[in-house]
Amino acid sequence: PLLWERLTSPFRDASKPNRSFQDFEIQEGKVTNMAELSGEKVFVTASGSFAQADDTKQLPKRINAFIEQGSVVFGERSFQLPIKGKGYFDVMYLDRNMRIFRGENGSMTVQIPAGIA
Repeated sequence: PLLWERLTSPFRDASKPNRSFQDFEIQEGKVTNMAELSGEKVFVTASGSFAQADDTKQLPKRINAFIEQGSVVFGERSFQLPIKGKGYFDVMYLDRNMRIFRGENGSMTVQIPAGIA
């Protein structure tokens, strides 16, 4: 904990909350997840691919995800993480301004496009 505090304290901006994002490239079937740990200067990424579990157009819609790589970024330095695995999430609701996902552990996530809030 002390080392963590020393590494992140120069980057911390208490006026900005940590954010998380998902960037889906629909045509390519690629996804990148990013979660800030201490603002924009310290964050973790996990990226890979995704595919629909079936061809139905009805919600909820199951999406299979395959994480292939990850990294942690401290300012200008990036370190690879040994992240790999598969999982799924269910799209519960989706429109241009909001999407609601249910994770395989039952957690619910509400997301809006960057810049709306």
